[in-house]
Amino acid sequence: MQINKSYLYVGAGLIAMAGLTAWLVFKAPAKPGQASADAPAEGLNKPRAIAIAKNGDLIIVDSKNNRLEVRKANGKVEHVGKLGTAKGEFREPCGVAVDKAGNVFVADTFHTMDQGGGLPWGRVQKFDDDYDFKAEFGKVEAAPAELFGPRAIAVDPQDRVWLSDTGNGRLLVYDVEGKFVASVGKKGKKDLEFDEPFGVAFDEQGNAYVADRLNVRIQVISKDFKFVRSFKVDGWEVAQINQEPYVAVDGKRGFVYVSDPTKKKVHRYNLNGGAHLAIDKGLDGPALVAFSLPTGLAVKADGTVYVTDGGIGRVLTIKP
Repeated sequence: MQINKSYLYVGAGLIAMAGLTAWLVFKAPAKPGQASADAPAEGLNKPRAIAIAKNGDLIIVDSKNNRLEVRKANGKVEHVGKLGTAKGEFREPCGVAVDKAGNVFVADTFHTMDQGGGLPWGRVQKFDDDYDFKAEFGKVEAAPAELFGPRAIAVDPQDRVWLSDTGNGRLLVYDVEGKFVASVGKKGKKDLEFDEPFGVAFDEQGNAYVADRLNVRIQVISKDFKFVRSFKVDGWEVAQINQEPYVAVDGKRGFVYVSDPTKKKVHRYNLNGGAHLAIDKGLDGPALVAFSLPTGLAVKADGTVYVTDGGIGRVLTIKP
């Protein structure tokens, strides 16, 4: 296993206790929002997506630090990757997902973006359950062949990897070996069309719930890539959706969670888009803390929702 650093952070007089919950207290970055072109910031620096590993590890995309942060059940924290374009390195990754075998897939969003600018052609990197690099893939057998700023990544109940190819206005589907399966949708505003798709998550029937960002809605797509339904996200407006909405589905309880970084909320719906509940605080240990920039979402088996907050560099929780 290749690990760059391992820390047990201490902050505000509190020790990070064992257990993968928001009782873990991690210091925010010394300079929030600073891109780590040379050295990583202290603590999480604009965390984005989050996933739960097969063994219970909490995997956080520590985006501006260009790495994954893995929180172990024993309280240790392991860092995987660093800034770069080689295998196992990242440039501002945005998505993470885990398949049935425990393999970890990461959307390396700005893989080719150099300091002088240029287009953000991305890639997907695959790691095994010990976080060792296994493979990379990205080019597809559909025009355009390149991934344009891919954001969220998710694995469906059929063990297929879905990627939001955000800049190209579509979803891409692969098998777990990286073989291209399908291109779903195109740019537009109609059913099965997208304007900067972002977060993706699945219900127990294999339907995909996609944050169709600039169309201010969630689109539901069947496992055979057909339109099912859509619903508007309360409070989303085109002019204000300039952040990064992710999605999580609690299939057992019939909930869809959608992050709203701009409005500092997490929205909860039933699977049809009804019974709306807006949540503006999450648990940090025993205390409720107002969201600052809620972004990535992941649901634990007991219904607990993990929320990355890029504004304060922490992971908060929502209880069902």
